[in-house]
Amino acid sequence: MSEDQGDPQQEAPGSGQGASTPSGASPRPAPGSGPGPRPGPASSQGAKRPGPPSSPARRPGKGSGVHPAPGSGAGGPSKGPPGAFVTRLRVRFHEIDRAGIAYFARSFQYCHEAFEDMLSRALKTDLERFFRESTWMLPLVHAESDYAAPIVLGQDLRIELRVAHLGKSSVVFSYRVVGEPDGVERAKVKLVHACVEREGFRKRPLPPPLIAGFKALGLIK
Repeated sequence: MSEDQGDPQQEAPGSGQGASTPSGASPRPAPGSGPGPRPGPASSQGAKRPGPPSSPARRPGKGSGVHPAPGSGAGGPSKGPPGAFVTRLRVRFHEIDRAGIAYFARSFQYCHEAFEDMLSRALKTDLERFFRESTWMLPLVHAESDYAAPIVLGQDLRIELRVAHLGKSSVVFSYRVVGEPDGVERAKVKLVHACVEREGFRKRPLPPPLIAGFKALGLIK
């Protein structure tokens, strides 16, 4: 750009004079020029036009996100029928097969989650500490399941765990997988656990703290 200031008809853009005007005519102000800024969609202070009110934060539903720790209040263990330990959860996308229903082995997964919650409550400890310090374990030795109705994506489930038989060195758990809120039974599962020594997997009697925990939870008398 030339630095020559002698030509009065050449003005910088936005100077308020605009391009050259005929003799005797009043110069027409450029848009936005004049004594003050024109009010537009946004004020001269830069305030933004208010948008739609924001939605409230979405509350997690039963069993939303990852499955919560026992006693967290969202999913996990909760009250159920007398003599039963109950865990609630929600069916997730990755648990659904090509047919659009939960893969059949998921019933065992759901019931084992209830077993984990129950064991943590019965022993009054977290499972990481249990497996790190315990001298005994409860490996699964038998599993069976009957299916009564489809389990679909987003379905809320109530897993009811009961002690069906308590032996000297084994325990049989029976489970009902029930849809909520319709109350329709989706599956029945039976899981048998044997009590063994951690070292060598030798059979051993059920430990008194475990039996006491079953009684405290109302699973046995």
